[in-house]
Amino acid sequence: MNIAPVKEVMWKALRHYATDDDLGCVQRLLPASLVPAQARVDELLAELTDSPELLGAVNAPESVLFDGRGSTIAPQRRLDAQIDLGGAGRGRAVLLYVTARIINPRVIVETGCFTGWDSAVLLQALHRNGEGHLYTIDLPARDGQFSQRGRNSGLPAGVAPGFLVPDAFRDRWTFIEGNVRGELMPLLERVGGVDLFLHDSDHTYPHMMWEYAAIAPHMRDGGIIASDDIAWNTAFWDFASAMARRCVIHRSNPNVGAIAPGDGVRR
Repeated sequence: MNIAPVKEVMWKALRHYATDDDLGCVQRLLPASLVPAQARVDELLAELTDSPELLGAVNAPESVLFDGRGSTIAPQRRLDAQIDLGGAGRGRAVLLYVTARIINPRVIVETGCFTGWDSAVLLQALHRNGEGHLYTIDLPARDGQFSQRGRNSGLPAGVAPGFLVPDAFRDRWTFIEGNVRGELMPLLERVGGVDLFLHDSDHTYPHMMWEYAAIAPHMRDGGIIASDDIAWNTAFWDFASAMARRCVIHRSNPNVGAIAPGDGVRR
């Protein structure tokens, strides 16, 4: 009997019902000594909506060109819509930004960036922390090539991957243009341990499993593996199960998750 459809139904149910709120997520991911009060989480999320660097990024000419909304929307409204803390964006912000602000990562590795929004959010955390570096591997997502959303969904001609990353953050960012399969392992050998990893490249089951397996030995104790588009297949769940770790998913967004560290002790 083919159990794949049954597993997919179970994974869908888990993603939608076995989820956590803000504090539930950070409690699953962080040592008890680092878990903040809800007021602190709210304060950290407010840093995003109040960020002058992110405000400038969403109002840049490239951003207006890409989203087609023109300049009729006030910049602050554009930023609020991009972050979407009242909707699906809250889960991303908690799992990526709040976590990064608290664990103070020295090394973050990201595969895939497209517009660079998640990169900008992670770099905002490093900027606020005053230390750390983000390494991003990606190929330009042009129509018909490396774009998984279909026609007319790639980056416009002349727009580079990561264009939303503010200039003020770029000294903490290394962008590597290339295929993840060829670039990830050499990068990991160079940087040593990784504190936070974000998968957002090829979302096929074999590739996601390959990335998770490749990064796992390089994660520092207490390091967090996060992933976008976990709804596309069961790779995220299967890998977490194989590692005997819990999938941490915010109730606002069942498509983004993190894998809880094994012991919660950071080197």
